Amino acid sequence: KGKKIAFVVGIFPAVSETWMINQIAGLLDRGFDIDIYAFTTQNIDQKHISDEYKKYNMSARTTYIGMPESRILRIIKAAPKIIRLLFMSPGVLARTLNIKKYGKDALSLKLLFWSEQFVGKKYDLIHLHDGLIANRFLTIKDIVGIRTKFITSFYGQDVSRRFRDHPNEDIYKRLKKECSVFIVMSNFMKDRIVAKGFDKSKIQVLPIFGINVDGYPF
Repeated sequence: KGKKIAFVVGIFPAVSETWMINQIAGLLDRGFDIDIYAFTTQNIDQKHISDEYKKYNMSARTTYIGMPESRILRIIKAAPKIIRLLFMSPGVLARTLNIKKYGKDALSLKLLFWSEQFVGKKYDLIHLHDGLIANRFLTIKDIVGIRTKFITSFYGQDVSRRFRDHPNEDIYKRLKKECSVFIVMSNFMKDRIVAKGFDKSKIQVLPIFGINVDGYPF
């Protein structure tokens, strides 16, 4: 109890991801303190989102680290982040703006939006949801200097379509080394990533998909 966990996700909340809300609710019931970081902006339709989302006030636990598409809005929202980092961690600010190393991701201010909210935060564990999200987090980890152990859950296309799209590229080369545990949905998925060079001893099979259909109107 009292352990603090960060969830790093793509979209939150999503009507198609009831299991994510259930997982967070279950951890909160067990005394864990959960923060959620989503790579989106806050304009999400919550009309059909599970009631658990409101019951557990998950909106108050969610930080949106997505970058606005509008350049003007992006600059306006970036200004207080830059000022905050100037005082809190000028080294982090310099790394988010390192165009030589990170190219257009730094030039567009994307890395500033991704990284700024992690500065000064302490967690016992970080849970990354989806392989693409995990790869993004590795950049944040470098910029902020995060040393917390992290785990990654794979969900499907991140270890199927992405392998097909990059047949000659080891897209998870670094993740294989640095991630403590990988969670997959089935033994078939486990065999698939083992064949791609993942350490079998790090992989846990946990079929987490499930929907309480009584909680949703037809």
